[in-house]
Parts: sequence; C-alpha cells; structure tokens
Amino acid sequence: MSVRTARTDFISAAPCAALSREAEAAAAPDFTSLLGRLLSDAALRAELSADPQALSRRLRLSTETSALLAQLDPAQLEAQAALLLSKRLHEALKLLPQSFRRLEQELGRAALSALFNAYAGQHWPGDHRRHIEDALNFGALLARQRSAVLDRAELNRLRFLACRRRLQVCVLRTELDGRRRPVLQLLWRHGSKHQEYFIYFGI
Repeated sequence: MSVRTARTDFISAAPCAALSREAEAAAAPDFTSLLGRLLSDAALRAELSADPQALSRRLRLSTETSALLAQLDPAQLEAQAALLLSKRLHEALKLLPQSFRRLEQELGRAALSALFNAYAGQHWPGDHRRHIEDALNFGALLARQRSAVLDRAELNRLRFLACRRRLQVCVLRTELDGRRRPVLQLLWRHGSKHQEYFIYFGI
C-alpha cells in the first residue's frame, strides 16, 4: 500500500458581491443601469413588451430615460439576453465540467440548458470575477437539488477561489485513476498562485 498525491494548478479569483435588486430598485435607474437590468430580468422585459409607459412610471424614470426605453426593440432585447445566458452557461461549464457532463447525461442538453436558464434568471452576478460566482452559485444549487451529479471537488475548488484562506482541506470521494476513491483534497494559495493536491491510498 502506498500514499499517492495528484496535483493541479488552477486560476486565481477573488470574491465578488452582486448588487442586489432591492438596492437597484431603490432609486430611479439611468438608461445604462436599466438596460443591464432588462437583460438580466425576464419579468422586466415582459413588462417592457406589454406596456413601456407603465414600466417607466413604475420605475419613476426621467423623461430622457423613458424616451430611450421606448425606442428599444423587445425582440432584439430577448435575443441579446439569450446570447448572454448562452455565454454564462459556457463559462460555468468550463468551471464545473464533470458536474455538467453528469447532468447532461441525466437530463439531456436541452433540459440542462433550461435548468441553468431558470437559475440564471434569478441570479445575476457582479462584474468582477462573475464567472466564478456564477459557477459557484449554480454548483450550490446542484448540491441542494441534484447532489448525485455534482462533483464535490469542483465545488470545493470554487469555494476556495471565492474565499481568502491560504489552505483548505476537504474529505470526499471522487474519481481518480479510473476509480472512485476516498481522498483528501488540499487547496493551497501562495500569492497569486493556487495549487490543488489529492492525497489517497493506492494499492
């Protein structure tokens, strides 16, 4: 019997805090802020399509912002929102590759996309390191709803990237060398460098 280690290096990241929708709604938005909210909020886009003037009154928009809002094409806005969702899914997939592979095998690609889009419609990450935050939040959702498909090592890695600890040790079962094994996952930070080790017993 021998003790073995597997090491990987991974990208640096810092935690980011998304601006809450309650805070955004507290003041009348300018057009740039409003456009961002429209792209992230399907319900708000539905309001715009149904009655732009009513939406302007509810949000207490300025005359200038209301005029710009009235010029928006709802169909083009939906297309842009769909493109952003597709990009978010693509980036999350890169950070949770094993989890997404299992989820696709279980649900199929279309249902996987629908599940992610339902999540994405309720969560919009901030600008800084938003892909890390997105993948972390979706991974946490999988942990609650579909724990069998979640790769715990991936979620641990994302949690480590989003915190400021220098060292994190996790115990889990994961697939290494073609077998599921009980392992210690060691995540280590030194300056801007991040490294990961899996320690397990090999027979």
